[in-house]
Amino acid sequence: MLPNHAPLSVAEQFALLEALHPGRIDLGLGRASGSDPVSAHMLRSPRGAYGSQGETFPSDVRLVTTLLGSDRTATNEPFGDDQPGARLDIDGKSFQLKASPRLATAPEVWLLGSSNFSADLAATLGMPFVYANHFGQTGIEEALDLYRSRFQPSDAVHAPKTFVTASISVDQTAEEARIVALPQLIMIARSRSPRPLDAQLTIDEALRADLTPSERQTVAEMSERWLIGTPPEVEQRIRALTTQYGADEVMVLPVGGAYAADPMGTTPSRERALRLLAGRFPELS
Repeated sequence: MLPNHAPLSVAEQFALLEALHPGRIDLGLGRASGSDPVSAHMLRSPRGAYGSQGETFPSDVRLVTTLLGSDRTATNEPFGDDQPGARLDIDGKSFQLKASPRLATAPEVWLLGSSNFSADLAATLGMPFVYANHFGQTGIEEALDLYRSRFQPSDAVHAPKTFVTASISVDQTAEEARIVALPQLIMIARSRSPRPLDAQLTIDEALRADLTPSERQTVAEMSERWLIGTPPEVEQRIRALTTQYGADEVMVLPVGGAYAADPMGTTPSRERALRLLAGRFPELS
């Protein structure tokens, strides 16, 4: 979430990761702060404030990609002697700023979004685009169509490249998959209401939770948009998602909660979901 961080800090952190693991690092840049206005302000004032995201985000993205070299170099292609960097003018003096450590390859930089703004920016900059479908909102088809129709090839990316995310809850029965998803569903519903957020409920607490009509409606709507069910059911929906939107990749986000009796710091339902689902995609092994 770029509004929460200085572009140079992001570039140098991912330059270090790329130096340690060449060709294995992707960087996703998002425009939302991912928090409330007060927290956003404390994280990075004033650029983390809601009102300034649209103003600085495009230039911040360009700065990060320029510092890393991802604006002109495809992933895993070695750099020449002319290393990536950004030229800054401060008080009438010109400075050349480069990310450290010195890179031999560039991490691939994706633009993450759930709106036409992000889709249009990714298309304009010639960047791969991630649609944040795991939120469960509408608008994915319009955003992806806009991205592909306006895409301008860059040195790094020659054709539109997309993946979509999906929140999943997978278990041996569809009913158990629905039950373990309840804590996260309720957390999302309450985040959209004036009610102060607290720690996520356990599954036991979620089953007893007293929800407002608005929260119950949000839970019901999100349950339909998330991929919840048995392994064959969720596999079918993932494959349909890929086909329907022409996505090059799908990233799954397991959202199962924990029972009160589960050891602290563990969520067995999420591990179980991934194990059950992995067996449905032998082509990935």
